[in-house]
Amino acid sequence: MFPMMRDLMDLVLTWWKRDRIRVRPSEGRLFRLRPGTVLCFSESPQAPAITAEVVARRDDQEVRRPTICYLCRTSAGDGELIVTCRGVEQPAIDWFADDGSCELQPDDIEVF
Repeated sequence: MFPMMRDLMDLVLTWWKRDRIRVRPSEGRLFRLRPGTVLCFSESPQAPAITAEVVARRDDQEVRRPTICYLCRTSAGDGELIVTCRGVEQPAIDWFADDGSCELQPDDIEVF
């Protein structure tokens, strides 16, 4: 019985020490997007809503903070949504497209 308990403890410790992004579930939804997911957001209150489909996902290991880059397709062309974990603060969310860029808040983005 003790070898089985030791194996179980090793499994739990391995899972606990694994490097993963820790954020609130409401904000974590932006770290779990998959290709095919549809997003809807607006660059400003006066601007029309942008509908974007996630076509690819890339974990950016080059930066200091955990960052996920989503390549998206819109009716106006391609864009990139970059979500960066900032610890206890809300994640930083930036939208880059050919026609400009903007910073978004987690509540500004609807996920379908």
